[in-house]
Amino acid sequence: TTTAIIGPSGAGKTTLADVIIGLLEPTSGLVMIDQQRLDDKNRLAWRQSVVYVTQDTVLFNATIRDNLQLYSGALPEAILFDALKQAGADDFVASLEDGLKTIIGDGGIRLSGGERQRIALARALLAKPQLLVLDECTSSLDRENRIKIQQALQRLNGKMTILIISHQQDMRDFADQIIVLNDVADAVYEPA
Repeated sequence: TTTAIIGPSGAGKTTLADVIIGLLEPTSGLVMIDQQRLDDKNRLAWRQSVVYVTQDTVLFNATIRDNLQLYSGALPEAILFDALKQAGADDFVASLEDGLKTIIGDGGIRLSGGERQRIALARALLAKPQLLVLDECTSSLDRENRIKIQQALQRLNGKMTILIISHQQDMRDFADQIIVLNDVADAVYEPA
């Protein structure tokens, strides 16, 4: 399923995600993962099954291939392009003169913000996470690139568990369930 945590800046969206992925412990209640309590015995294993994509994408001064394989190791080109297709990045990578061998510069400076986000999403998909967390991944993008990321999310719906954190109301369109945070102490659950 896809869950969206929606609310204004400072409402506690990222803090809630940090509790869900085990970076923070709840002050009350429990976090349950597949009917098992998240605790010190399984926290590390859980964290290793989660991929977190933020709005500030981390890319290295290397090729697109190297950036994609950062967590997954060497993979055949067909698998890389499948992940790029799922992330809506296959067309622009194929159109580059050097394709996967294109060096993207420090921080991905030679790519647009939307292209960087789609490369980061493809890299996350190659890690085959149990939970994919997207934290404000479209907030700094223009409308065209935001739509491309949203289309990628639509293609992923039902294929993996996704947690979307956003202050943008249009991100709720991709969610099976919505959690609205107006402030840290006030959460409202809305089934989609």
